[in-house]
Amino acid sequence: MSTSPDTAGSQKHQPQLADRQVAPPHFKGSLDAVILIDAAGRVTEFNSVAESTFGFGRGRTAGRDFVNLLVPRRLHRQVSAGIARCRTACESGLLGGSLEALVVYGNGSEVPVRITVTSMALSGELLLRIRSSDALARKNAGRLLGQYQVRLQSLAAELLLTEERERRRLAIDLHDGLGQTIALLQMKLVALRGSAGAALESPLKEIEGLIEQANRSTRSIAFDLSPPVLHDLGLEPAVEWLVEDLRARYGLEVELEDDGQPKPADESIRIILFRSIRELLINAAKHANADRVQLSLHRENGSVCAAVEDDGVGMQADPLAVEGTGLLSIRERLSHVGGTMLIESSPGQGTKVYLRAPLTSKLSTKTEKGR
Repeated sequence: MSTSPDTAGSQKHQPQLADRQVAPPHFKGSLDAVILIDAAGRVTEFNSVAESTFGFGRGRTAGRDFVNLLVPRRLHRQVSAGIARCRTACESGLLGGSLEALVVYGNGSEVPVRITVTSMALSGELLLRIRSSDALARKNAGRLLGQYQVRLQSLAAELLLTEERERRRLAIDLHDGLGQTIALLQMKLVALRGSAGAALESPLKEIEGLIEQANRSTRSIAFDLSPPVLHDLGLEPAVEWLVEDLRARYGLEVELEDDGQPKPADESIRIILFRSIRELLINAAKHANADRVQLSLHRENGSVCAAVEDDGVGMQADPLAVEGTGLLSIRERLSHVGGTMLIESSPGQGTKVYLRAPLTSKLSTKTEKGR
């Protein structure tokens, strides 16, 4: 950085760095990278945060020209002029501004930072105080947060689909394994009753009742795990079965409305919507203390839409503020396949939840491959 003759002459009489006044306590205790430069543009102080941030040891910075030390070569003239203007502004009583800039780290890499320039006086000399917080770190943090959000949505959706595959496998095992065994028992029992005497009629009838009860329980568990109607017939018949099941199980009055339009959704979409609707209906029965629920299914262009409205106790409309309802999981799963969830609710006013999902999803291919 060039200096005028007067400035150069004054440098001969400037005290050594070791003789300068010690920087104020807030300088060394700062959580930001702080650099002090004198009127000639030389580094006089470089705090420990700056050392670790920029990758320079203290011995490599003291007395060095700030521009040559930290500014990319192609920007030397521009930054030197900017510092000169800032010095003039500071000397005239104007506060320094905040700007985005590029700095060269000790390893030679160029990194964007935000620099705030102010002025202060040490030992009767004008100094510039540069507070720098890594803008790249902020940008990277935002980028990583977005990536983590997408990954969370992906994991939530893929976990549900993986769980559904396991549910279906267990349901098939129950039907083909235990179900077949129970059917064989019934056949053996019929044959045994034909050859048994009257004395065994009563106990055999009791055994027959227990076997029939086991058969019903097995079929019910298999349907709960993975209703075949969802995979074989589609979303609408599966939702109809779900409504009847919840009416019988919880005594919940559910009114189902369907626009009658075909909804040929991919299997992954059917699974996500079915499980989401089931979660919302169970929430209405168990947590909202609802007596009546209106459930509607309709198609809008290339999307399947569902609305679940209950007359329960209501809640906060933000799913993050509601614990134990799975609403956040529903939102993450839908988001990953390009769907949305909207909640309208307030305490004491019931709850209405809108679900929307596209008919096709990229997850369908993954589901097929995962079988």
